[in-house]
Amino acid sequence: SIHDVDVVSDIVPLQPPPLPAPRDPLVLSFPLSAGAGLPFRCSQAAGGALTHFAHPSTWHACDFDAPVGTPVLAASDGTIAEVRDGCAAGGGADTSLFFAFNSVVQLLPDGTTTLEYVHIRAGSAVVRAGD
Repeated sequence: SIHDVDVVSDIVPLQPPPLPAPRDPLVLSFPLSAGAGLPFRCSQAAGGALTHFAHPSTWHACDFDAPVGTPVLAASDGTIAEVRDGCAAGGGADTSLFFAFNSVVQLLPDGTTTLEYVHIRAGSAVVRAGD
């Protein structure tokens, strides 16, 4: 009978990540070129209900709507740790595309903080790891 079935779930309550240890404030520049002449709408902020709430690595992410081809600029000094720009699928909200994205990962001068620039056009990165 249905009452004899033991159901186990891997669903756990999601909690925001712990706050980082106190340190000097992180000051960043806006990462999109103003050359497009348009304002950039923040389409999802830190802890956003669409995708940023689900994992500590994306909790502090911010998404900005920008026209295709808008140059993405470094928000701080640092070294490029990784470049992924060969994915033509483009990523998106569909679960089949969840890990299909292009990105540039920048390691900041403190040696521990990283910035990840995602949703970039395939083949458009002009930096490489080590830059």
